[in-house]
Amino acid sequence: MMGRRIENWYVWLLVNTIAVPLYASRELYLTAGLYLIFWCNAWHGLYQWHREMKCWEQRNGHLTFDDMLDIAQIQISREMTARPNRYLVCDTSPLTTLFYSLALFGKAEPELEALACRPYDTVVLCADDFPFQQDGTRQDPSFRQRQQRWYLDQLTARNIPFLHVTGSVTQRLRHILENLGCA
Repeated sequence: MMGRRIENWYVWLLVNTIAVPLYASRELYLTAGLYLIFWCNAWHGLYQWHREMKCWEQRNGHLTFDDMLDIAQIQISREMTARPNRYLVCDTSPLTTLFYSLALFGKAEPELEALACRPYDTVVLCADDFPFQQDGTRQDPSFRQRQQRWYLDQLTARNIPFLHVTGSVTQRLRHILENLGCA
């Protein structure tokens, strides 16, 4: 959530813990109920975060081949259960997981291959022309370039239309918003 910082869950728990009795004391019971739902959502998010991080830490951050299909299935499950207002933005897809399975293990489950064909309304491919933030999981620049070429080849070979964005963050965002008809 928001920059992968667990502190955000605690902030939302605190905000909602304050908001529920505050709105109830002003006899705004529907609003208090809404913030109670928000509180439950924040608690559930924090619980899930801890559960996933515990698993990740127990394995010292190492992925296994068996993780690949599970990652893609969880991604799709989360996409299917999301309730976006207008757009659902995913920073990964089963196609990404397929790349990592092939790159890290030299193979992929047939089911993962099938999931990688999942259609999306808009696919945005960010060019590798600007530096990324190292978060401890990023590979070297040559891996990144190989990944970029693979995506270009795969999207083209699969006849998946995509928007290739380049330039600064502002330029990329402008290009995406124009493509979505929001600018």
